[in-house]
Amino acid sequence: MQATSALGLKKERLTDLQPPTAAVLSGIVPGPRPRSAAVTRLLALAALATLAFGVFVACRAAYLAWTDAWVAPLQLSPDSRDVLAIRMQQAKEEDDRARFESERTGAKAEIDAIDVSLEKLLALKGAYGSAIRWSTSDHDGQLAALRQQKSILEGQRAMMVDAIVRDEAALQRAERNVAAGVATDSALEQAKSTLARTRVTLSEKELDLARVSAAIDEASREATALFGAGSNVSATGSRSADHASPDVVRFDEVRINVELQIARLQAERREAEARERAAESSVETLDKLRRELESTPQFQATQREIDLAFVPYPHLKGVHPGDAVYVCNWFLFDCHEAGRIKHLYPGEVVADDPWGSAARGRYVELEMSDRYAVIQRTLRVRGQPRPEAAREAAIVMAH
Repeated sequence: MQATSALGLKKERLTDLQPPTAAVLSGIVPGPRPRSAAVTRLLALAALATLAFGVFVACRAAYLAWTDAWVAPLQLSPDSRDVLAIRMQQAKEEDDRARFESERTGAKAEIDAIDVSLEKLLALKGAYGSAIRWSTSDHDGQLAALRQQKSILEGQRAMMVDAIVRDEAALQRAERNVAAGVATDSALEQAKSTLARTRVTLSEKELDLARVSAAIDEASREATALFGAGSNVSATGSRSADHASPDVVRFDEVRINVELQIARLQAERREAEARERAAESSVETLDKLRRELESTPQFQATQREIDLAFVPYPHLKGVHPGDAVYVCNWFLFDCHEAGRIKHLYPGEVVADDPWGSAARGRYVELEMSDRYAVIQRTLRVRGQPRPEAAREAAIVMAH
């Protein structure tokens, strides 16, 4: 009963509408069909695919941003400020090396000259004993000649003594003859004159004999001193009075002067050797520093332009020679390969990281195919996929 009433009410309302519309709504006359359900489904699938692709791109960009190493590029040339400082340092080191080389050459020449002087002085010192022996031999010859002269003078003195005895006897005979009236006074005076001359001659011979005896004593003492000096060459500072003759003292003075010169030259030689060693050590240190400096990018930039990148330590494990270098136009998107990692330089440096903060890291050399990319603030290095990095990225994205 209620269903019949509802149907009648619906037919009354439909009669108030326009005939075509009422007919269509009543189902009596068929109207135009709505959009196809397939088209709706396709559009929905396209929108879903677009959303999925966008999510994929975003996820991939986030993944690559997490796994890529971020570096700060820079370019060095011979006119760069850092390179000019290296060139100035290099010029100073070359001047220092030339100065050390000059010092080493001068010290070596000084050592050679000192060696020649020492050789001659040592030869002179070695001739000290020979000189004393020669002087001893010479004094022995003089002593023998003096002794022979003394022997002659002693013979002459004996002859003069005999002559005086004879002259005294002759004088006594002349006095007796004069007293007896046999001889004249002139004969007596002649006898007295002869005796006087003989006595004067005897006095001269005794004086000569005293002189020769004194010379013999002096020569004997000199020979004894020389013999003692020759027997004990090293005791130049402790001579006894018997061995300290003037000749020995002169020899000792010469020898002491020679020894002092030898000691002075040996000290100068040690000083020259120390200067030579110091100069050689300085040259070796400069050469070592130069070899280390030649391995730095700043030194290599003195010869050619070089493309570098600063890699902070947290990103260094993802950078290896041969890895690709990417530049992105929209931070994480629109990235393309711009070059390769050519060389990893040793040694720590402190520079601005890709985000402008001071950090510790190392330099790498870039081999760029797109030179425009070097002027960008940041570059990304992408090598072989790292499983640990992929796991870290997945954990971060999951959270």
